[in-house]
Amino acid sequence: MAALQVSPPALRSSRRASRRRSSMRSTTFLALVLPFISLVSAQASADSFPARWGQASALVGSLFVVQGGKTQGTTGGGYTYNSAPSDAQMFSLDLSSSFPLSSPPWQSVSLQEGTTAAPPVSFHTISPLNATSLLLFGGDASPVVPVQTGNDSAYVLHLGGSNTNRTVAYQAVPTTWNQPMQRMAHTSESNAQGSVWIV
Repeated sequence: MAALQVSPPALRSSRRASRRRSSMRSTTFLALVLPFISLVSAQASADSFPARWGQASALVGSLFVVQGGKTQGTTGGGYTYNSAPSDAQMFSLDLSSSFPLSSPPWQSVSLQEGTTAAPPVSFHTISPLNATSLLLFGGDASPVVPVQTGNDSAYVLHLGGSNTNRTVAYQAVPTTWNQPMQRMAHTSESNAQGSVWIV
């Protein structure tokens, strides 16, 4: 035979209040912790693509690429707008499928083996030539290139690799291209069929 236990009304209401307080504490804990987890996740994503300015970007098919620019470097800052070091790194973002805005799947594009990288540069342009190539032109390449008035700042960038491991090869354009003098903070437009207009 089972025993039936009857609690006095005051004890029952005390237990209900205790359960409510415990439930509220759990809800408050989750409300405080969940945004922190999202913040850490977003920060981890942002750390893989360091903040920059003076970078060049282009859309090649459904692939958005960002190349170069100035960063706060590996020492963590202290630079001014112009004194910060330029970077040569390229990043890509595949726009062919959806992704959460809080954690875009940026990929670092690695240099193809056996190829030479372009100098670190900022305030330049990259313009699509076709579905797999871009023209990099101009920009601030100091201190690697101390005199920046030559007719030698153009590179053709060849994209390769797979969707999960993108690569790039930089090829200086031949002198027969008769390229214009290097410039900074300019703009360019292309038809993605081999023609680029530099303004």
